[in-house]
Amino acid sequence: TGQHLRTLRLNLEQWQDIYIQGPQDSSGSFSFNVQSYAISQTGLEKSSQIEPVQLKLNPVNDGPELINANDLKPILENSFGVWDLRGRFSDIDHSQAELKISVQQRLDDGSKITIPSWLSLNTEGILQGTPGNDDVAELNLLVTATDRGGMQAQAVFHLSVGNTNDPPAVQHDLQLLDTWQKIENDAKIIYSKVILLRDKLEINLLNQSTQSEIANGLFSDPDSKHESQELKFELSKDGVNWSEQIKDLAIIADDMIKIEATSKNVVGDNTLFVRALDRYGASSIQEFQLNVENVNDAPRVIRPTAVLIGANQWEESISLEEGDSTWEFKPG
Repeated sequence: TGQHLRTLRLNLEQWQDIYIQGPQDSSGSFSFNVQSYAISQTGLEKSSQIEPVQLKLNPVNDGPELINANDLKPILENSFGVWDLRGRFSDIDHSQAELKISVQQRLDDGSKITIPSWLSLNTEGILQGTPGNDDVAELNLLVTATDRGGMQAQAVFHLSVGNTNDPPAVQHDLQLLDTWQKIENDAKIIYSKVILLRDKLEINLLNQSTQSEIANGLFSDPDSKHESQELKFELSKDGVNWSEQIKDLAIIADDMIKIEATSKNVVGDNTLFVRALDRYGASSIQEFQLNVENVNDAPRVIRPTAVLIGANQWEESISLEEGDSTWEFKPG
């Protein structure tokens, strides 16, 4: 009947066909007493001695069960995350602490690989780690819980690693910078160079190389692997006022700095700040120091009728009337 009875009386035919089923998910020793009865034609009842019956129920191992199938809590890059994987399983035959947890990353094609290096799993089934910018991804993690009897349960949990905006990065390995003097001061790097008046220099600003290649531009966007790279560049003499050019010294065009000291007004020491901004306003600044040396220019003839005929050579023609003895030439 499904009910628990303290006493059960059966006739002989029923007793011969009785079956015993132990309690669900329980094992160990159980006992009950057996006694037979005989009833005479006159209704007199006689009973035998009570005989104890001992039963030993051996355990049957049931596998672990999944009790929490929710996705793992999402995390952002550069944030520390902790996830209790063991706590997502239970086992009726063993304590939760006895479950052994393993985890692999499952790819879209169904294949399994080792979890990313930024993740670690300890013996208590705790998964933890801090992802970097290169670790931004959507992960599917195959988690296996194994009990002491070798029975297993598996589940796939999704872990989202989100991107946070990083400012543009200065590519100090840009080969062109090898021709500049590198000055390091309190973790700040400044590049210095001596140029002559009217010398021309160009520096490519937008780095478009991959991580395995040498940089080909001064600035890169660390988030370019997650979104399109869009950087804006500006110049400043004081780090406060910004524009696309500094008069007589530098201009930005086609994602390049074009440096040319075109006036003696910039002879001497000049500070040039270059700023890169991404679409969200995050920025990085690189400082350059330019010492412009003067170039001695030869005197120039400013007479409107004089014609340059060679290096520092000028020619001027005058017309004289025959017999005119009063003419004079004033070169000043």
